[in-house]
Amino acid sequence: MRIQWGLVGIGAAVATAFILGCGVGFAADHDTGEPGPRARVLAVAREYLEVTQREELFKRSFPELVRRTPNRCSTDECQAALARAFDRAAGELSPAYMEQLAQFWADTYTEEELRGALTWVSSPPGRSMQEKSLASIDRGTAISVEIQRRIVERATNYFCEARPLECGRPPTGPRSL
Repeated sequence: MRIQWGLVGIGAAVATAFILGCGVGFAADHDTGEPGPRARVLAVAREYLEVTQREELFKRSFPELVRRTPNRCSTDECQAALARAFDRAAGELSPAYMEQLAQFWADTYTEEELRGALTWVSSPPGRSMQEKSLASIDRGTAISVEIQRRIVERATNYFCEARPLECGRPPTGPRSL
């Protein structure tokens, strides 16, 4: 459930950035017919997202999301069907997400900053880091999930010590967070 709200919150922030920035500077320069500044920075943002394989990274997070989604699946076949449903949803929503992300990046970074980042990720060290990032995302996700689990466990314990009645426990005396 926490991941679902986290993704909703991120999605809302990206959508807000998209709505606020979508009409600014898309038109071509009327004198030369060349793309305007907004269109150029957006094109570089899209290219950067493609080169860094952000869509692949986004999709690679879904197995963990499937695993953590509350469901009534008790068989492997049911879990596989749920995973297929997530894959289908990702296939439908991923292009819009990537466009919103490009809009967000174009709002956040200048064309020069994005071109510099693009140049770096296209260099041998940048490509190496990108390959290693894709290869190690599962390990990084596992580390994040474990620390999140520990934070929730510890925070729940702190809360229940301070407010035992809300946790269905008998009162033990005054405590504070």
